[in-house]
Amino acid sequence: MSFKNVEIHPTSMVDENAQIGEGTKIGPWCIIGPNVKIGKNNRLKSNVIIEGKTTIGDNNLIHQFVVIGNKSHDLKFTEEQATTVTIGNNCDIREFTNIHAGTPNGPRGTWIGNNVFLMSHTHIGHDCEVHDFALLSQATTLGGEVYIYPHAIIGGKTAIHQFCSIGQYAILGGCSKITQDVIPFSMSDGNPQSLDGLNLVGLKRNNFSTEDIRTIKEIYKDLFMSDELIWTERVATAKEVYKNSDVAMQIIDFIENKSRRIICKPRQRFNKEEAQS
Repeated sequence: MSFKNVEIHPTSMVDENAQIGEGTKIGPWCIIGPNVKIGKNNRLKSNVIIEGKTTIGDNNLIHQFVVIGNKSHDLKFTEEQATTVTIGNNCDIREFTNIHAGTPNGPRGTWIGNNVFLMSHTHIGHDCEVHDFALLSQATTLGGEVYIYPHAIIGGKTAIHQFCSIGQYAILGGCSKITQDVIPFSMSDGNPQSLDGLNLVGLKRNNFSTEDIRTIKEIYKDLFMSDELIWTERVATAKEVYKNSDVAMQIIDFIENKSRRIICKPRQRFNKEEAQS
């Protein structure tokens, strides 16, 4: 077995059919399967297991006891039916994280973008998508087919139900039970979950303009704080009123096209509208 300009500790087992890019360092007691493709300048610290049809990009740091590409917990599928795991570039994957293989139901298997930070004990279920610059704090748990959009931040020990979508720049409080979709730019917390306003600190830190922040505040108020019209009518009205605002239309697009479960609302609003339905 020979890999060009790759450092492999003698205690590690790397299948001769695996593809390992130049500059990658594989520490002690790692196991790399035959269908694994690892790009350039990655570092696997120790005791890392990567199996299945897994493709990893460049410049990733993978810490001790991480397992990637193993069969999912979806009992409908056998190990032979497992599909892919794809991980981008510049990700930091901390200790004891587990990333499951996709299933035939998923459009592109389990997928993780670039510059993603997965803190220790994170669980990524089958067919999840975690987009660029997302941060999942310690012991975050994603059920199957959860979508985390760019720059979202998930608090520690938060569990997210299957099929939920978390919008870009949203932030979830720690120890939350997430069973509803969370719109972009917002905050959600609790058990039961509630929409708790906007992630204004995050927007300012990411250099959103004063005008965009003002627009986000206005559409949030129109959608979630108004007593006029029913929900679908408020969405339709906001779509027309804010049609020339990119940030506002990101919220509308999420509600209309990306949400697959109930949209999370402020607790008082949710209780009131449920009582009326």
